[in-house]
Amino acid sequence: MTDAEEAPNRAVLVFIAVSPLVALGFETASRKAILGPEFNEVRDFLRPYLTPYAWGFCALTVLFSIAAVPVRRRLEARALARLGERARDPRRRADARLSALYLASSVPQIPSLFATFSFTMGAQLLPVVLCLALSALGVLALGLSARPAPGAPAGPR
Repeated sequence: MTDAEEAPNRAVLVFIAVSPLVALGFETASRKAILGPEFNEVRDFLRPYLTPYAWGFCALTVLFSIAAVPVRRRLEARALARLGERARDPRRRADARLSALYLASSVPQIPSLFATFSFTMGAQLLPVVLCLALSALGVLALGLSARPAPGAPAGPR
């Protein structure tokens, strides 16, 4: 795949990486617009109970980010195996690899969904933002792990 072909893929990967941060902004804005100030009392009450879970989601994000690499490799191997004879076409191989990468990129984001929900219900913002940042880094690292080495064949790794 040429640099020109990879550029949109990089942009999509960056968009996937930052989408939980954008979702947190939308969640906060919609919560403030829809739920009244009474909900803040509930959030204040739940904060000491939910914040430790939010910190736990940070640890889970690191673990899920590590686990995403073998998940991507397995998905890529399956996609390439399904191609059969068509796997000789470099464009189809690249599409299969890219599809596996996009699907596997959801793995590091799973804990960030729960962290965002914990913030909605009252957890402190710091561990939630840290979790989202770790998730974004996990997705970007997954994207870097999916790139073949210069001169290497574009097959499964």
